[in-house]
Amino acid sequence: MRKQFNLMYSMYGIDMFPLPTDWKSKSLSILSPSPTCIYGLTYNIPELSYGFYLTNFTNLWSQELTREELIKTASGFGFEDASMGDLVSLINITSKGVSQEESLSFRKSDDNDELIECELKLDEINWVFKLQKSNQEELIQFLSRLNYQQFSNHSFLLHQIQDLKHVIGIKDTFIRFLVENFKQSHGLELINNYKRINRTDIESIERFNPERWERGNAISYKKSRSSMKKKSNEDELINNIDTSIKGCWKFANSFYQDIPEDKQEEEELSPVKFDALESVNSSPIKKKHDRGNDDSPNLSHSASPGPQSTSPFKKKLKIGALTSKRKSNSPSESPSTSPVKKKARIGALTRK
Repeated sequence: MRKQFNLMYSMYGIDMFPLPTDWKSKSLSILSPSPTCIYGLTYNIPELSYGFYLTNFTNLWSQELTREELIKTASGFGFEDASMGDLVSLINITSKGVSQEESLSFRKSDDNDELIECELKLDEINWVFKLQKSNQEELIQFLSRLNYQQFSNHSFLLHQIQDLKHVIGIKDTFIRFLVENFKQSHGLELINNYKRINRTDIESIERFNPERWERGNAISYKKSRSSMKKKSNEDELINNIDTSIKGCWKFANSFYQDIPEDKQEEEELSPVKFDALESVNSSPIKKKHDRGNDDSPNLSHSASPGPQSTSPFKKKLKIGALTSKRKSNSPSESPSTSPVKKKARIGALTRK
Protein backbone atom coordinates (compact mmCIF):
# COMPACT_ATOMS: atom_id res chain seq x y z
CA MET A 1 0.00 0.00 0.00
CA ARG A 2 2.78 2.48 0.90
CA LYS A 3 4.54 1.76 -2.41
CA GLN A 4 1.31 2.60 -4.21
CA PHE A 5 1.07 5.88 -2.30
CA ASN A 6 4.71 6.73 -3.05
CA LEU A 7 4.22 5.98 -6.75
CA MET A 8 1.04 8.04 -6.92
CA TYR A 9 2.52 11.04 -5.12
CA SER A 10 5.77 10.95 -7.09
CA MET A 11 3.59 11.19 -10.21
CA TYR A 12 2.02 14.31 -8.73
CA GLY A 13 5.45 15.83 -8.09
CA ILE A 14 4.96 15.88 -4.32
CA ASP A 15 8.54 14.80 -3.67
CA MET A 16 9.60 18.20 -5.03
CA PHE A 17 6.74 20.28 -3.64
CA PRO A 18 5.29 18.81 -0.44
CA LEU A 19 2.41 20.78 1.02
CA PRO A 20 3.15 23.31 3.78
CA THR A 21 2.94 22.09 7.36
CA ASP A 22 2.43 25.61 8.73
CA TRP A 23 -0.85 27.04 7.42
CA LYS A 24 -2.34 30.49 8.09
CA SER A 25 -6.00 31.44 7.82
CA LYS A 26 -7.46 34.62 6.38
CA SER A 27 -10.65 36.12 4.98
CA LEU A 28 -10.18 37.74 1.57
CA SER A 29 -12.97 39.71 -0.06
CA ILE A 30 -11.42 39.06 -3.48
CA LEU A 31 -12.39 35.40 -3.07
CA SER A 32 -16.11 36.06 -2.57
CA PRO A 33 -18.51 34.32 -2.24
CA SER A 34 -16.08 32.04 -0.32
CA PRO A 35 -13.68 34.48 1.38
CA THR A 36 -12.41 32.09 4.07
CA CYS A 37 -9.07 30.67 3.00
CA ILE A 38 -5.75 29.27 4.14
CA TYR A 39 -2.30 29.83 2.70
CA GLY A 40 1.17 28.50 3.28
CA LEU A 41 4.70 28.28 1.93
CA THR A 42 6.84 25.18 1.55
CA TYR A 43 10.46 25.19 0.42
CA ASN A 44 13.43 22.93 -0.21
CA ILE A 45 16.82 24.46 0.60
CA PRO A 46 19.02 21.82 -1.12
CA GLU A 47 16.90 22.09 -4.28
CA LEU A 48 16.46 25.88 -3.95
CA SER A 49 12.76 25.61 -4.72
CA TYR A 50 9.52 26.71 -3.10
CA GLY A 51 5.76 26.39 -3.44
CA PHE A 52 3.16 28.91 -2.26
CA TYR A 53 -0.49 27.80 -1.97
CA LEU A 54 -3.74 29.70 -1.39
CA THR A 55 -7.10 27.94 -1.26
CA ASN A 56 -10.67 28.67 -0.21
CA PHE A 57 -11.43 24.90 -0.50
CA THR A 58 -13.29 25.39 -3.78
CA ASN A 59 -10.37 26.79 -5.78
CA LEU A 60 -6.60 26.75 -5.63
CA TRP A 61 -4.04 29.41 -6.52
CA SER A 62 -0.38 28.47 -6.38
CA GLN A 63 3.16 29.20 -7.49
CA GLU A 64 5.82 26.49 -7.64
CA LEU A 65 9.35 27.50 -8.59
CA THR A 66 12.30 25.24 -9.32
CA ARG A 67 15.91 26.41 -8.94
CA GLU A 68 16.08 27.79 -12.49
CA GLU A 69 12.70 29.52 -12.16
CA LEU A 70 13.68 30.99 -8.80
CA ILE A 71 16.89 32.44 -10.23
CA LYS A 72 14.96 33.96 -13.14
CA THR A 73 12.25 35.38 -10.86
CA ALA A 74 14.82 36.76 -8.39
CA SER A 75 16.62 38.62 -11.19
CA GLY A 76 13.34 40.38 -11.98
CA PHE A 77 13.28 41.76 -8.42
CA GLY A 78 16.83 43.08 -8.59
CA PHE A 79 18.67 39.97 -7.41
CA GLU A 80 20.88 39.65 -10.47
CA ASP A 81 23.87 37.30 -10.40
CA ALA A 82 22.67 36.00 -7.03
CA SER A 83 24.94 33.35 -5.51
CA MET A 84 23.65 30.13 -3.96
CA GLY A 85 24.10 31.69 -0.53
CA ASP A 86 22.02 34.69 -1.61
CA LEU A 87 19.22 32.40 -2.82
CA VAL A 88 19.27 30.43 0.44
CA SER A 89 18.99 33.70 2.38
CA LEU A 90 16.18 34.80 0.09
CA ILE A 91 14.18 31.63 0.77
CA ASN A 92 14.76 31.86 4.52
CA ILE A 93 13.70 35.52 4.63
CA THR A 94 10.55 34.97 2.58
CA SER A 95 9.55 31.92 4.60
CA LYS A 96 9.77 33.89 7.85
CA GLY A 97 7.95 36.82 6.29
CA VAL A 98 5.01 34.70 5.16
CA SER A 99 4.35 33.77 8.79
CA GLN A 100 3.85 37.47 9.58
CA GLU A 101 0.32 38.29 8.47
CA GLU A 102 0.85 42.04 8.59
CA SER A 103 3.64 41.75 6.01
CA LEU A 104 1.38 40.22 3.34
CA SER A 105 -1.21 41.80 1.07
CA PHE A 106 -3.35 40.00 -1.54
CA ARG A 107 -4.80 41.52 -4.69
CA LYS A 108 -6.10 40.36 -8.03
CA SER A 109 -3.89 41.00 -11.00
CA ASP A 110 -4.99 43.79 -13.33
CA ASP A 111 -3.84 41.79 -16.36
CA ASN A 112 -5.16 38.34 -15.51
CA ASP A 113 -8.41 37.51 -13.68
CA GLU A 114 -7.07 34.07 -12.74
CA LEU A 115 -3.91 35.44 -11.15
CA ILE A 116 -3.65 36.59 -7.52
CA GLU A 117 -0.62 38.57 -6.44
CA CYS A 118 0.59 38.21 -2.87
CA GLU A 119 3.04 40.98 -2.02
CA LEU A 120 5.52 40.47 0.82
CA LYS A 121 6.95 43.72 2.20
CA LEU A 122 9.91 43.41 4.54
CA ASP A 123 12.81 45.64 5.51
CA GLU A 124 15.17 43.37 3.58
CA ILE A 125 13.14 42.69 0.43
CA ASN A 126 9.91 43.25 -1.45
CA TRP A 127 8.71 40.04 -3.07
CA VAL A 128 5.57 39.18 -5.03
CA PHE A 129 4.16 35.66 -5.21
CA LYS A 130 2.19 35.31 -8.44
CA LEU A 131 -0.44 32.68 -7.73
CA GLN A 132 -2.03 31.10 -10.78
CA LYS A 133 -5.49 29.55 -10.53
CA SER A 134 -5.30 25.77 -10.91
CA ASN A 135 -7.48 23.60 -13.11
CA GLN A 136 -9.93 21.05 -11.71
CA GLU A 137 -7.52 18.12 -11.88
CA GLU A 138 -4.84 20.02 -9.98
CA LEU A 139 -7.44 21.16 -7.46
CA ILE A 140 -8.57 17.58 -6.80
CA GLN A 141 -4.98 16.43 -6.34
CA PHE A 142 -4.30 19.29 -3.93
CA LEU A 143 -7.45 18.72 -1.85
CA SER A 144 -6.71 15.00 -1.60
CA ARG A 145 -3.22 15.76 -0.29
CA LEU A 146 -4.65 18.34 2.12
CA ASN A 147 -7.15 15.77 3.36
CA TYR A 148 -4.38 13.22 3.91
CA GLN A 149 -2.53 15.89 5.89
CA GLN A 150 -5.57 16.15 8.17
CA PHE A 151 -5.52 12.38 8.74
CA SER A 152 -1.80 12.39 9.55
CA ASN A 153 -2.16 15.33 11.90
CA HIS A 154 -5.18 13.76 13.61
CA SER A 155 -3.25 10.53 14.09
CA PHE A 156 -0.44 12.44 15.80
CA LEU A 157 -2.89 14.26 18.07
CA LEU A 158 -4.46 10.94 19.10
CA HIS A 159 -0.99 9.64 19.90
CA GLN A 160 -0.35 12.70 22.08
CA ILE A 161 -3.64 12.16 23.93
CA GLN A 162 -2.90 8.48 24.62
CA ASP A 163 0.62 9.29 25.75
CA LEU A 164 -0.71 12.02 28.05
CA LYS A 165 -3.21 9.58 29.59
CA HIS A 166 -0.36 7.16 30.23
CA VAL A 167 1.74 9.86 31.93
CA ILE A 168 -1.25 10.94 34.06
CA GLY A 169 -1.74 7.32 35.15
CA ILE A 170 1.88 7.11 36.29
CA LYS A 171 1.60 10.40 38.16
CA ASP A 172 -1.65 9.18 39.77
CA THR A 173 0.16 6.15 41.16
CA PHE A 174 2.96 8.29 42.55
CA ILE A 175 0.55 10.83 44.05
CA ARG A 176 -1.43 8.08 45.81
CA PHE A 177 1.84 6.75 47.19
CA LEU A 178 2.69 10.17 48.61
CA VAL A 179 -0.82 10.73 49.97
CA GLU A 180 -0.83 7.42 51.85
CA ASN A 181 2.50 8.25 53.48
CA PHE A 182 1.26 11.73 54.31
CA LYS A 183 -1.88 10.31 55.94
CA GLN A 184 0.19 8.01 58.13
CA SER A 185 2.44 10.81 59.34
CA HIS A 186 0.09 13.82 59.42
CA GLY A 187 -3.43 12.51 59.27
CA LEU A 188 -6.23 13.81 57.03
CA GLU A 189 -6.69 17.32 58.39
CA LEU A 190 -4.37 19.12 55.95
CA ILE A 191 -5.67 17.15 52.96
CA ASN A 192 -9.30 17.86 53.86
CA ASN A 193 -8.55 21.54 54.41
CA TYR A 194 -6.95 21.76 50.99
CA LYS A 195 -9.99 20.14 49.36
CA ARG A 196 -12.33 22.53 51.14
CA ILE A 197 -10.34 25.54 49.96
CA ASN A 198 -10.04 24.23 46.39
CA ARG A 199 -13.49 22.74 45.83
CA THR A 200 -13.41 23.44 42.09
CA ASP A 201 -10.31 21.27 41.75
CA ILE A 202 -11.66 18.21 43.56
CA GLU A 203 -12.66 16.48 40.32
CA SER A 204 -9.10 16.85 39.01
CA ILE A 205 -7.51 15.91 42.32
CA GLU A 206 -9.20 12.53 42.45
CA ARG A 207 -7.85 9.57 40.52
CA PHE A 208 -7.99 10.12 36.75
CA ASN A 209 -10.83 8.25 35.06
CA PRO A 210 -10.38 8.28 31.24
CA GLU A 211 -14.01 7.44 30.44
CA ARG A 212 -15.37 10.03 32.86
CA TRP A 213 -12.89 12.57 31.49
CA GLU A 214 -14.02 11.95 27.89
CA ARG A 215 -17.69 12.43 28.82
CA GLY A 216 -16.94 15.56 30.83
CA ASN A 217 -14.74 16.92 28.06
CA ALA A 218 -17.56 16.45 25.52
CA ILE A 219 -19.97 18.33 27.80
CA SER A 220 -17.44 21.13 28.23
CA TYR A 221 -16.96 21.40 24.47
CA LYS A 222 -20.72 21.58 23.88
CA LYS A 223 -20.96 24.42 26.40
CA SER A 224 -18.17 26.32 24.70
CA ARG A 225 -19.93 25.94 21.34
CA SER A 226 -23.27 27.10 22.76
CA SER A 227 -21.54 30.14 24.28
CA MET A 228 -20.85 31.38 20.75
CA LYS A 229 -24.48 32.61 20.79
CA LYS A 230 -25.91 31.99 17.35
CA LYS A 231 -22.88 32.93 15.33
CA SER A 232 -23.19 32.35 11.62
CA ASN A 233 -21.94 29.20 9.97
CA GLU A 234 -19.18 31.25 8.40
CA ASP A 235 -18.01 32.49 11.82
CA GLU A 236 -17.98 28.97 13.22
CA LEU A 237 -16.10 27.73 10.18
CA ILE A 238 -13.46 30.43 10.60
CA ASN A 239 -13.14 29.60 14.31
CA ASN A 240 -12.70 25.89 13.57
CA ILE A 241 -10.09 26.57 10.90
CA ASP A 242 -8.16 29.03 13.11
CA THR A 243 -8.13 26.53 15.97
CA SER A 244 -7.12 23.50 13.89
CA ILE A 245 -4.20 25.09 12.04
CA LYS A 246 -2.54 26.68 15.05
CA GLY A 247 1.04 25.60 15.31
CA CYS A 248 3.08 23.51 12.91
CA TRP A 249 1.70 20.19 11.64
CA LYS A 250 4.97 18.41 12.27
CA PHE A 251 3.92 15.03 10.89
CA ALA A 252 1.31 16.21 8.38
CA ASN A 253 3.28 14.88 5.41
CA SER A 254 4.39 11.64 7.07
CA PHE A 255 2.18 9.60 4.76
CA TYR A 256 4.72 10.10 1.97
CA GLN A 257 7.75 11.60 3.73
CA ASP A 258 9.99 9.85 6.25
CA ILE A 259 10.52 11.88 9.44
CA PRO A 260 14.03 11.11 10.80
CA GLU A 261 14.38 10.29 14.47
CA ASP A 262 16.25 12.81 16.60
CA LYS A 263 18.11 10.82 19.25
CA GLN A 264 19.89 13.89 20.60
CA GLU A 265 16.62 15.73 21.19
CA GLU A 266 15.21 12.64 22.92
CA GLU A 267 18.19 12.53 25.29
CA GLU A 268 17.97 16.26 26.01
CA LEU A 269 14.28 15.96 26.92
CA SER A 270 14.84 13.00 29.26
CA PRO A 271 13.50 13.96 32.73
CA VAL A 272 15.70 11.29 34.33
CA LYS A 273 18.79 13.11 33.13
CA PHE A 274 17.58 16.46 34.49
CA ASP A 275 16.43 15.00 37.82
CA ALA A 276 19.77 13.30 38.30
CA LEU A 277 21.63 16.57 37.74
CA GLU A 278 19.29 18.42 40.09
CA SER A 279 19.73 15.83 42.82
CA VAL A 280 23.52 16.03 42.54
CA ASN A 281 23.53 19.83 42.62
CA SER A 282 20.87 20.39 45.28
CA SER A 283 20.88 17.40 47.63
CA PRO A 284 23.25 17.72 50.63
CA ILE A 285 23.24 13.92 50.93
CA LYS A 286 24.44 13.49 47.37
CA LYS A 287 27.11 16.15 47.66
CA LYS A 288 28.58 14.72 50.82
CA HIS A 289 28.15 10.98 50.53
CA ASP A 290 27.49 9.87 46.94
CA ARG A 291 30.69 8.14 45.83
CA GLY A 292 29.09 5.54 43.58
CA ASN A 293 27.96 5.61 39.98
CA ASP A 294 24.22 5.65 40.72
CA ASP A 295 22.97 9.01 39.38
CA SER A 296 19.31 8.07 38.99
CA PRO A 297 17.92 7.30 42.47
CA ASN A 298 14.30 6.26 42.93
CA LEU A 299 11.88 5.49 45.70
CA SER A 300 11.88 1.73 45.32
CA HIS A 301 15.63 1.10 45.17
CA SER A 302 18.71 2.32 47.00
CA ALA A 303 22.13 0.87 46.18
CA SER A 304 23.59 -1.22 49.01
CA PRO A 305 27.01 -0.02 50.10
CA GLY A 306 29.99 -2.24 49.52
CA PRO A 307 32.34 -3.39 52.24
CA GLN A 308 34.50 -0.27 51.87
CA SER A 309 31.65 2.17 51.30
CA THR A 310 31.54 5.26 53.49
CA SER A 311 27.81 5.76 52.89
CA PRO A 312 25.88 6.34 56.15
CA PHE A 313 22.95 4.25 54.86
CA LYS A 314 23.29 0.66 56.00
CA LYS A 315 19.93 -0.58 54.81
CA LYS A 316 17.74 -0.15 51.77
CA LEU A 317 14.78 2.16 52.13
CA LYS A 318 11.67 0.29 53.15
CA ILE A 319 8.78 0.22 50.73
CA GLY A 320 6.46 3.14 51.51
CA ALA A 321 9.10 5.17 53.37
CA LEU A 322 10.14 8.50 51.95
CA THR A 323 13.00 9.30 54.34
CA SER A 324 15.46 7.31 56.38
CA LYS A 325 17.15 8.23 59.63
CA ARG A 326 20.83 8.85 59.20
CA LYS A 327 23.39 7.36 61.55
CA SER A 328 26.58 9.25 62.15
CA ASN A 329 29.95 7.59 61.41
CA SER A 330 31.94 10.35 63.07
CA PRO A 331 31.79 11.19 66.78
CA SER A 332 32.33 14.86 65.95
CA GLU A 333 29.29 14.96 63.74
CA SER A 334 26.31 16.41 65.54
CA PRO A 335 22.88 14.86 64.88
CA SER A 336 21.29 18.33 65.00
CA THR A 337 23.27 19.41 61.94
CA SER A 338 22.17 16.50 59.79
CA PRO A 339 20.55 17.70 56.55
CA VAL A 340 18.21 14.71 56.65
CA LYS A 341 16.82 15.64 60.06
CA LYS A 342 16.35 19.24 58.98
CA LYS A 343 14.19 18.02 56.15
CA ALA A 344 12.30 15.72 58.51
CA ARG A 345 11.22 18.71 60.63
CA ILE A 346 9.98 20.70 57.60
CA GLY A 347 7.07 18.95 55.93
CA ALA A 348 8.30 15.39 56.53
CA LEU A 349 6.05 12.73 54.98
CA THR A 350 6.99 9.82 57.28
CA ARG A 351 6.22 9.20 60.90
CA LYS A 352 9.05 9.80 63.32
